[in-house]
Amino acid sequence: MFDPLGLSEWLVEALKALSISIWGLVVPLAGGSDGPLWRWALVELGLFSLLLFGGSLWIAAVLGAGRVRRTPQRSGSAAVFAAVLSFVWNWYAVAGSQAIVLGLHPQEGWERMFFSWGLPMLMAGNIIPAAGFTLHFGIGLVLGAAILFDLGRLWAWANGRWLRSRQREAVPSRQPPVANGPRVDPEIV
Repeated sequence: MFDPLGLSEWLVEALKALSISIWGLVVPLAGGSDGPLWRWALVELGLFSLLLFGGSLWIAAVLGAGRVRRTPQRSGSAAVFAAVLSFVWNWYAVAGSQAIVLGLHPQEGWERMFFSWGLPMLMAGNIIPAAGFTLHFGIGLVLGAAILFDLGRLWAWANGRWLRSRQREAVPSRQPPVANGPRVDPEIV
């Protein structure tokens, strides 16, 4: 039988573990809470770039990069992956905000989300400014999933074009090989 309370407890523990693992990686690389601001920005933007690059590459692979025919099943799987990656993206923005409040993260003003991790949440805040956190988080998830899915589709399209143009250059003409000189039709001779 489905237990919503058990699922919510598991989700809370999974999110805690995700936040702790990410911060366990970011804080030492950034030099601790007293580390220079440029180092924090470098670490977080590097981590964000890895998520964006790796996520769009993964979605492109699920879509079938370089293939002409894409099935609805592949698009559905890619959309699920985009939603999961968008959740990580938005959750890290929430964890980063919480770290600023707790003093684990340097705060100068402009770098609150380093213009990357908080992008879907900031966009959601601009779309519906009076809404609460839950609605902003939900809209942020949708925006992040759409961005990642579109990047994956663009990657698959560009990779497919690149592969097809390379294959055209590499494939010789389709004429059969000729043995011992030109082929002569006996009826003509």
